[in-house]
Amino acid sequence: MTFNTKEQWVTWTRITNPGSWLQEHETAIFDQWELLAKLKETPQDPIFHPEGNVWVHTCYVCDAAAVVSDREGLSQHERMILLIAALCHDIGKPGTTEMIDGRWRARGHEQRSKVLAMELLSSLGFAHQDVSMIGGLVAEHLVYASFETVTLRIIKRLKHRLGGASISLLCHLIEADQSGRPPLTFTPSQTFVQLLQFAQERKTFE
Repeated sequence: MTFNTKEQWVTWTRITNPGSWLQEHETAIFDQWELLAKLKETPQDPIFHPEGNVWVHTCYVCDAAAVVSDREGLSQHERMILLIAALCHDIGKPGTTEMIDGRWRARGHEQRSKVLAMELLSSLGFAHQDVSMIGGLVAEHLVYASFETVTLRIIKRLKHRLGGASISLLCHLIEADQSGRPPLTFTPSQTFVQLLQFAQERKTFE
């Protein structure tokens, strides 16, 4: 399987170990997608990312997203949205990573990743709504760290920014992202737990 059409990307989201597949085929993928090749050249702070560069992290996140998808019984469409968001969630890091006070930082990479992801997926012919949802998830994958407690007002604003994606899918992406940093393990923060509770209770926010 190559990796240069929408159909091939969608097929990739259905395999059991999508991150491992990416690593096994990275030479061909990098030849097709410079955007992804740059991830392997981009370092990360070893304190928060002991697993290595952004490409290594991304592959771990994709495998974790597949595990979450299987566990939660996501639909094929939901799995596709989650897996492609996982693949694209840090593609803005190459353009934002710099050494600051002795540590690698990528300030603003979420929004940069959103822009690049939406441009890429649009060029591949993904549906506008899918592009919007993936872009929303990518942009908000660190939102849980931006507040101390979750309020109804925060949820309403977040729902608006997710481009049609659900709070549940966002929680799944956050879990996958945080699980993709071995040997570190996923430890849910208070705000993540609160977000998940809102999602599970299926609250309405009219």
